[in-house]
Amino acid sequence: MRLAVSELILATVYAGDIPVVSPAVSVEDPTAVAILSDFQPAVLRDYSPRATYGDGNCCYRAVSLGMYGHQEEHLHVRLLAATEMIIHAEHYDVNSPSYVGLLNPTEVSSIRTQLWLTL
Repeated sequence: MRLAVSELILATVYAGDIPVVSPAVSVEDPTAVAILSDFQPAVLRDYSPRATYGDGNCCYRAVSLGMYGHQEEHLHVRLLAATEMIIHAEHYDVNSPSYVGLLNPTEVSSIRTQLWLTL
């Protein structure tokens, strides 16, 4: 499929290899800490929720923070996500036989059980 090929080339040329840095500019999210303290305090033993800018790009900023150590690559992450959905549209189109779909409740329950057993 030739769709989004030029976008991938542009992402490679202009972004290149984005250096991964230590998340020194990352700040712990006090609201998330308060919620987790009340409902899932065990999570806070191993993880620290990080704050992202609330500008409507928080999902992409969070992925950028996790991948690169800072939020500034959120547009690059958005481009990669859009390119993925264009190139592999059949996996995201609910009318396609190749549609991946959502997990059913049985699968989610099984995954949760497996995760709790590993903690």
